[in-house]
Amino acid sequence: MAIGVAQGLTYLHEECSKKIIHCDIKPQNILLDENNNARIADFGLSKILMMDQSRTLTDIRGTKGYVAPEWFRNTKITAKVDVYSFGVLLLEIVSCRRSLNDLENGDELSVLTDLAWDCYTEGNLIL
Repeated sequence: MAIGVAQGLTYLHEECSKKIIHCDIKPQNILLDENNNARIADFGLSKILMMDQSRTLTDIRGTKGYVAPEWFRNTKITAKVDVYSFGVLLLEIVSCRRSLNDLENGDELSVLTDLAWDCYTEGNLIL
């Protein structure tokens, strides 16, 4: 499934007649066809770029937990925002955790990317 999503993003970003930034890559927007091939769906937030354009300025788009840091810097975004979201999707697959989880007391939020960073800086990754 992950390879299929990566191939889909490559098509949108590099092979399509117009560059498309999906802006909302997450598990709910990945569908499986009858042969279990991954298909990227829900282009409601997507941004179409001209062929000579690699960056665009737009309002923040996406779903909490999958939004790339670039969105918060008020700068032009690139297709890398989809790559970031895809990375979060891969973290969910390998860790069997959701990108955002309410902790048991209900007051705090566990963020998967923060957990991954903490594990990396503490040297607690299994290689």
